[in-house]
Amino acid sequence: MINLDRKTAPGSLPIEAIQFLVVKKEVLQNGIPVYQINAGTQNIIKLELIFEAGHWNCKNPLLADFTNRMLIEGSLKYTSSEIAEKFDFYGTFYNFECGKHFASVQLYSLGNFFEKSIEIFESFVKFPTFPEREFKVHLKNDYQQYMLGREKTELLAAEAFYSKIFGNKHPYGIITQAEDFQKLSIEQLKLHHNQYYHPAACKIIVAGLLDNTILEVLNKYFGGSDWPIGTKSIDRNFEFEKPGLDKFAITKKGAAQASIRLGKRTISKHHEDYHGLSIVNTILGGYFGSRLMTNLREKSALTYGIYSSLSSLLYSGVFSVAANVHSEQAENAVNQIINEISILREQLISAKELEMVKNYLRGEMLRVFDGPLQVSEIYTGLLNFNLDFDYYQDYFDTIKSIQPENIRELANKYLNTDSFTTVLAGNF
Repeated sequence: MINLDRKTAPGSLPIEAIQFLVVKKEVLQNGIPVYQINAGTQNIIKLELIFEAGHWNCKNPLLADFTNRMLIEGSLKYTSSEIAEKFDFYGTFYNFECGKHFASVQLYSLGNFFEKSIEIFESFVKFPTFPEREFKVHLKNDYQQYMLGREKTELLAAEAFYSKIFGNKHPYGIITQAEDFQKLSIEQLKLHHNQYYHPAACKIIVAGLLDNTILEVLNKYFGGSDWPIGTKSIDRNFEFEKPGLDKFAITKKGAAQASIRLGKRTISKHHEDYHGLSIVNTILGGYFGSRLMTNLREKSALTYGIYSSLSSLLYSGVFSVAANVHSEQAENAVNQIINEISILREQLISAKELEMVKNYLRGEMLRVFDGPLQVSEIYTGLLNFNLDFDYYQDYFDTIKSIQPENIRELANKYLNTDSFTTVLAGNF
């Protein structure tokens, strides 16, 4: 029996490099690019079809998401119940995601039943029927969720924040209204599907234990002439409005808490400073040991949780801080947040704290790149920005090389609080 000395921490070594899985690109007969990640130890395959079918070109903010989720509700070949029964029998499941620019349909299957599952999957991706009964059920349920959301200060603050920094007519800032549910129709869903769910607007990622028949199978179901190729859509042009550089309060009577959202429009993943600014964000509020969490949760007891985030959209980026507090403490919390940002802009971070953050970020990279299915999710995000794993190699190199002076310089360049928009929602 080995006796452990629990007073001494186990040894550790710095992570010096990240090994990325190989992504092999092929092209189907109809021109759809296929990105293969052949790895793993379990006989599982994930198939993802990505379409240029997000909210960007939709006048109704509900249209893209509804179209995406309604695919599973029936096809020319199978009813929704038949699809569900067959997937249950094969141990297969699916997922749908819809963002500002892209919508994806995902299939998770045991390797032994992949072709049987993909035959069903193909039927509703290519030839959905959008049945009226299911459409009405979705519409009713989503409207009820929408009305419940009007009671949540966190959601109200987030919506108002994006609307203020991008403008309420921009796809990044538009807020769904109750009348949007009344205006949505099955005909709009069918038209959206015809316009955006076709080979010219499609990319495929397949990951897991793949054999040498995978391309043949994908060609059989998604590379044939029965699926009209279509034409690439032209994005509508939108101008960013001048952000509202002020504080905005949303009064919600009876609210148990106040929600804070503050920040600004900033850079995207394509900018040379994005990696460095991402590290600045981590220090400030991007992980559980961050400065904001240490101050507002542990020291001041103003909130149970607070975080900051740096998110990249295709044509812009957003830095924001979010927290929920008692309404009477909202102004105090905002002041504490501003103070922490000011410290970051004025004082050099200690070598000890910076090294701790670097180790955390290196460990996170190892975690998120663990396994082919995880890697395929990351690769989807890269592909939508026309990036590859070089992006993460550059990020890893930045983590390794960034210095306290760089942190302060980036904080001053991008986190000037005079340019922030602040939204408070609560019982004021």
